[in-house]
Amino acid sequence: MTIHSSDEPRDSDEELWRRVAAASTEKEFEIECARFMQRAREPYGQIRKRLRGSVPDIFTALGVLKIGDDVLRENFFDEILYRCKSLRFGRFARSIVLSMPRSWVIANVEAAADKLLATADHLDFKLFLMLYEILDSQLALRLAKRAAMHDDFDIKETGVDFLQKVGQVL
Repeated sequence: MTIHSSDEPRDSDEELWRRVAAASTEKEFEIECARFMQRAREPYGQIRKRLRGSVPDIFTALGVLKIGDDVLRENFFDEILYRCKSLRFGRFARSIVLSMPRSWVIANVEAAADKLLATADHLDFKLFLMLYEILDSQLALRLAKRAAMHDDFDIKETGVDFLQKVGQVL
């Protein structure tokens, strides 16, 4: 945490975020992200707020998480997973998950995803199967079997299709 003297003007969290969002190059984005994380009074609060904001805010917040450290990404793991089930943000969110320590993700993903899958539709299951298949084949098989036993026909079909694709039967 950076200590500022009383003489030194301090930018608001909003202004620091605006600079991150306005960055026009990758290098400038990295610099502004570092400045934001060092100087913002509530960087986690700002990131959380932006993950629930407009499309540009969500992409910017995901960008901050992508280049952030493991502790930052672990603190936002539920929110990142939530974005994994979005057609608009899913690819970017999955890339963040895949950049995290694999052992940590595998140990935590099922519990975090279970909350999201409780109200999921067949597209959500497909998107999580895509992620699980990259992470660990056993995770993917467990999710596919769960989907194949689901009461919802479309979710069931998603699970059965995946199992057939990988040569598994119920």
